[in-house]
Amino acid sequence: MNNEENISIEDRRLANELLNELHSDKEGRNSVNRLHEELFAYKYNITNQYATRVELAKKQCWNSISEDIFSSKRSSASPGFTNIITLNNLKPYWKVAAIILFTILLSIFYLQIAVQQPTLIVSSESTIETVELSDGSIVTLRPNSSLYSVEKSEFTQAVRLDGEAFFSISNHPERTFLVEAGNGFIEVLGTQFNIRTWQNSTTVFLESGSLRLSSLNRQNALILQPGQVSTVKPNNQISDPTDTEKEYYTSWRDEILLFNNRQASTIFRELEYHFSIHIEAPSDIENTPLGGSISLQSLQTALQNLGVVLDGEFVLISGNRYRFEELK
Repeated sequence: MNNEENISIEDRRLANELLNELHSDKEGRNSVNRLHEELFAYKYNITNQYATRVELAKKQCWNSISEDIFSSKRSSASPGFTNIITLNNLKPYWKVAAIILFTILLSIFYLQIAVQQPTLIVSSESTIETVELSDGSIVTLRPNSSLYSVEKSEFTQAVRLDGEAFFSISNHPERTFLVEAGNGFIEVLGTQFNIRTWQNSTTVFLESGSLRLSSLNRQNALILQPGQVSTVKPNNQISDPTDTEKEYYTSWRDEILLFNNRQASTIFRELEYHFSIHIEAPSDIENTPLGGSISLQSLQTALQNLGVVLDGEFVLISGNRYRFEELK
């Protein structure tokens, strides 16, 4: 997000000072706490109609403030009389003014958080897509993947990946590049790496440079070295880094799948994701170890070549579902 869209540092400092001042006053603290709760409730129940959301939030905040300020005054004042105060009684009104100002700042802050949504940068369907980001970084998306912009500022560029992509990040020492991918979080400065988010896991292969891989809840983290791969598992645990051949994780960019001593089931999963299909096969076939390469330029060619190796064929049974049948 742009800097001008943020609340200024001075405004944030003022809000914090007001909150600290009010914290010692029971009446003020109760008012702020109730407003806090309403703002959080509004944030998490926000609809897709932005204008309606903002207007509703304004009304809710003002109604809360009005109730706090005027409820006691209306009950005590008699008709026809004006409330007059002395200078010694100004302190409670400064508290009210502080509550109002703090609430306005807090409202703006939470509304900004609520309406900020990731912005789609590029989405690939049946073909590989490559995009250059504003900082010069290059991202290559595997088919059926999407890349979103989450934050862009002077010191941070954050994106979210759904699917699989290869990142070539420009070296900007003053800026941190962040990637949210599935249940994983990656922090880099200048490097090349591949990310895939399959079956509730996030696997990262580092080709060059250095990066920090952590679980999305930030409870586990590690540093990857070039040539290593690691996976954030569904339970947020991270596997120990292991050395591997980069072609196993990057060859898809050349529309080819390389493998060595891998179970056929893992090859099936690669084809399923790349071509957005589903493959059914007997367990003994899925457990067959395979080595070699398969072209990813054509689904039918890939299935035909794989079928020959496995002494069978892949038959289309419905929609995008295929079943392996052994030759008799």
